Amino acid sequence: MPYPVEHIEGIGRGYGAKLREAGISTTADLLRAAGSRQRRRELARRTGIEEGRLAKWVAMADFMRIKGVGSQYAELLEAIGLRTVRQLRGERVETLESRMMEVNGEGRVTRSLPARKTIARWIAQAKSLPPAVSS
Repeated sequence: MPYPVEHIEGIGRGYGAKLREAGISTTADLLRAAGSRQRRRELARRTGIEEGRLAKWVAMADFMRIKGVGSQYAELLEAIGLRTVRQLRGERVETLESRMMEVNGEGRVTRSLPARKTIARWIAQAKSLPPAVSS
């Protein structure tokens, strides 16, 4: 289910307005418009938003396709170094849990961490989702 683009952590009114002017109003729109390095580069040129910032938002939008992953968990997955749902497919539950605990302890990305079985469901869902992001 696509969310309004402003639901992504770091996109407020200002960036949201720039994205909407470029025809991007939902997370699904962002994935279509910036799901590859070339498309991100073009979108950065058109909007004036840094390509690196767009890449981070695209990663979070990709994770938000997974049921139960909202903006804060998407930010946490990005903060531990994952960039795509495709990468999440190959992760182990215990490894992800450990990395989440470490990163969240340092920066307090989210108030609570997902349970192991929730992480396992995310990985299972990731295996069934078609790729939305390349490079």
